[in-house]
Amino acid sequence: MSQDLIRLDPEMISTDWQLLRKVRPNDQEYQEMLQSIRDEGVKVPIVVRKIPVDGGEIFSLVDGGNRLHISKALKLPNIPCFVEEDCNDIRALSLQASLNIQRIETKKGELARQINRISNMDDSLSQVQIAKLFGKSIGWVRQILSINDLPDYVITLLDEGKITTQNAILLTKAPEVDLGKLIDDAQVLTKDAFEVLVNECVRQRRTHSGKQVSDDWVPTPERRKVAELLAKVQRKKVTAKEVEHINAIESQLESFFEGILYALSMDELTVESRRVERTAQLEAQQEREILRQLERKAEETAELQKRLEKFTKENT
Repeated sequence: MSQDLIRLDPEMISTDWQLLRKVRPNDQEYQEMLQSIRDEGVKVPIVVRKIPVDGGEIFSLVDGGNRLHISKALKLPNIPCFVEEDCNDIRALSLQASLNIQRIETKKGELARQINRISNMDDSLSQVQIAKLFGKSIGWVRQILSINDLPDYVITLLDEGKITTQNAILLTKAPEVDLGKLIDDAQVLTKDAFEVLVNECVRQRRTHSGKQVSDDWVPTPERRKVAELLAKVQRKKVTAKEVEHINAIESQLESFFEGILYALSMDELTVESRRVERTAQLEAQQEREILRQLERKAEETAELQKRLEKFTKENT
């Protein structure tokens, strides 16, 4: 990073580009920083880069979102900045992540999404190369990236500190159908104890792999939106399957209860549709896991080949 320190008007610095950490004015960290900057000014320089725009250039923020936001709020005349030279998007994203990895305020979900952005920006970047960008092992990169496969509600629990990073990574290895029953244990068990539980779930799924995965699924009520129900009534259109199902209803009372079940997505046709959709999702997840394993093997093979070539070159 450039060591040339300059001072810029905070209003001259653009924040349009995506940042690793969102500015959260209500957080305790922000409020403490606000008081510190109000009393003593900005002590730690932010990091910016130059971006060409319409024949000129602007300064764009790379790191220091809270400091810049507070400086603008307090209308400070200037803020100390390090200017990162020749900084493209991938360099900016990796620099953000590198500067924030060790900060306790940085949420693992944010870090996982950032590394995923870097990976998506350049398809030619392997996980080995990304690991070198951060000075980390390829295993670390894989584990952090695997967090992106978790449902949003699990990532939220991780970011809130209710689930440890180790247990979140173990959840990525658990069968998707078991996530619901594992989530409570993930919040209270140690890594070693939770690993035993996850491994047992995996073992049981493998033991019953000859059965359809959806056979173990138990449907739960999911209330339909009022707009969806109103649209159904107003259109007065039903499918052939729905007509067949309606004709099988023998009494008004049974029809009444069937309507309640439909509103809760628990009627026979909806449950079957959900079961088919869930089976398709699980099959797709299994396919993605196989592809991930093949990619990992290919990357490991490529890395071993490079090491072998280097060793051969040094010893001939």
